[in-house]
Formats: sequence, C-alpha cells, structure tokens
Amino acid sequence: MGNSNVIPRAGKVKPPFPYHTPQMSVVAASTANVDESFAPAIIDGVSLVSGQRVLLKDQTSAIENGVYVFNGAGNPMPRASDLDNDSEFKYGVKVYVREGTANADTTWKLTSDNVTVGVDDINFSKIGEVGGTGTSNTL
Repeated sequence: MGNSNVIPRAGKVKPPFPYHTPQMSVVAASTANVDESFAPAIIDGVSLVSGQRVLLKDQTSAIENGVYVFNGAGNPMPRASDLDNDSEFKYGVKVYVREGTANADTTWKLTSDNVTVGVDDINFSKIGEVGGTGTSNTL
C-alpha cells in the first residue's frame, strides 16, 4: 500500500522513531512540594499503595521534580527506574495522571531537555485533560 511513513489522508510524513516521545502513567501528581525523603500517605487526595508511581511536579527545588515510586508512608521515594538518569530526561516525555482531586485524567509534558539529574531544573507543563480544554500551565 505504499510508503508506511505517509499518513494517507493528511499526506504528511510520520516522524521517525528518534522523535517518539514516550508516555508513562502515574497514579497521582503533586499539588504542592512533597518531601520525597519522608513520603506522605496521600497525594492529591489519593491514598497511596506501595509500588505506585507518582509525579512530583511542584517541588520547591525544581531539580527534585520527576516520577517517583511510593514505598510506604514515611519512607523515601526513589525516582522511577524509567526516568531516573540523564539520558531519559528528554523534552516531550509525557506523563498521564490517572487519579486525584486536582490532577485526575491529566497529561503532563516534560519541558526540560538535556537534564543532568540533581543539577538541572526539571519542569512539566499540563498539556491536556480528559474531557477538559487541553490548556497548558507551565510550572
């Protein structure tokens, strides 16, 4: 049926793999600074269960923003293994938030690029919500 990189109706070329921006999922996202060294039991109204992933996007120090894994209330939360080193922080990575009072069904895009973890600011912008207007808020 021809070139598989051409979208038939639009006639536009699909971007090749290197431009693919992966999307990951988390159960909840922060609405304020969270002490990732002493995790709270609840984030954005969601009672967390050990092993669940959360997006911390409102840290007082933006170098601490990112996706973390909840390991029980009062325990440290490590960065998620798929977003914990410099090479994984690429502009456009998307994070979908499934639950929460303020952030349920929203998608956030990483707006930082070439990040050195622990040195550079990590910023996310809201790019959409299910049933919402898809407005963008840079944090």
